[in-house]
Amino acid sequence: MRTFLKIAAVLLIIAVLALVWVAGNLGSLVKKAVETYAPPVLGTEVVLADATIMPFSGSGTLEGFTIAQPAGYGSGDAIALAKASLGIELSSLRTGPVIIREVLIDGPEVHYVQTSSGNNLQTLVGNVQRYSSSNKVGTEAGDGADSGEPDSGAVDEPGTVQEPGAKKPAKKLIVDQLTISNVKLSASSPLLPGQDVALVIAPIEMRDIGRAEGGLTTEQLLAQIGRKLNAEVQKSVADSDEFKALLEDAARQKAREEIDRTLDREIGGEGAKQVKGLLDRL
Repeated sequence: MRTFLKIAAVLLIIAVLALVWVAGNLGSLVKKAVETYAPPVLGTEVVLADATIMPFSGSGTLEGFTIAQPAGYGSGDAIALAKASLGIELSSLRTGPVIIREVLIDGPEVHYVQTSSGNNLQTLVGNVQRYSSSNKVGTEAGDGADSGEPDSGAVDEPGTVQEPGAKKPAKKLIVDQLTISNVKLSASSPLLPGQDVALVIAPIEMRDIGRAEGGLTTEQLLAQIGRKLNAEVQKSVADSDEFKALLEDAARQKAREEIDRTLDREIGGEGAKQVKGLLDRL
């Protein structure tokens, strides 16, 4: 009896240590996956400082998550969040699609940059879509996507058998609820060097993302959330009289500087000075 109890105790200790190891390493695996996979998809640097996933409850947190500005929009971060919480339906990891019960993001910082050709959020969404297309990921919601891993005759869905050497479809995702609140939004433009305008944006809520389609690939999910964020930010920008007035003033100033340079080059001297004086009176 004592021998049995000792064996049971040892097995229990091993089980606890295994669970501690799993709990401790799930977060590092998520961090590595995000920092490896996300940059080529978004076309810019992505950093995740820390991730914690509880193996029994499916709850977790992401901390220090940043998406750098895409090329052509300056330095710094386009999106930065100190902390986000999420909950995963663990049973769905085995069956698919993976069901994420909720994602709660509170107080993210979003820096919107507007140029003559578009804006940074729009560019990030475009990068995701181009990545999907170039990697032959299904572009219509619900299409299967390639993960790049060959499979050998596995059955992924009832009635569907993959041929040996075929690529395994990417895992699809469903998000029951996404909430983004207390967004710290600022807007800038190359026309306004050094000037950031603080804007107000309403909380963003999305429900049943990908449910109607039977799940979305990671790229499709990112693109859908990105389009929603961009649309809400655009509304806030359009409602900002301050930002519009600053852009209009800067555009007029830039146009006037170009006119002055043209006058100096083509007319010069006193003639150019007189024309500039006339323009000043307008």
